Amino acid sequence: MPWKVRLLLIGAVAVGVGLLAFAGIKGSTAPCNRPDEITQLLPGCNDQVLQQAEVGLVLSAGYDAALAVNGTNIPDDELTKVKAINKVTFTPGPGKTLEKLAPQQNCVTATYFKFEDGPTISSTYTWCFRAA
Repeated sequence: MPWKVRLLLIGAVAVGVGLLAFAGIKGSTAPCNRPDEITQLLPGCNDQVLQQAEVGLVLSAGYDAALAVNGTNIPDDELTKVKAINKVTFTPGPGKTLEKLAPQQNCVTATYFKFEDGPTISSTYTWCFRAA
């Protein structure tokens, strides 16, 4: 095979690999579509944080939530709830259900509901991020 043809093939393969890598990076950082009742995710979807980072969400007025991190339900007495802004968070630490977030990917599932309905009528939302 002539050297010019080889050079073109190698260049085409390199461009293809570069495009696939770019698509993978771009796809992994795309924002999550969250429901209207959730105004902010902590940390944001696909963010990278420390293993001791606060996790949770801010909800629309009149909503409350329970949290599970990586499938582990967080007891209500370990959640910090700021009712004035409908913020529900959990910070891992010594003596808590989770002392730190798992290295690499972590996922939080929020079960959210209207105060007036209570948790018997609820919805869930899950988002993931990475911890280092």
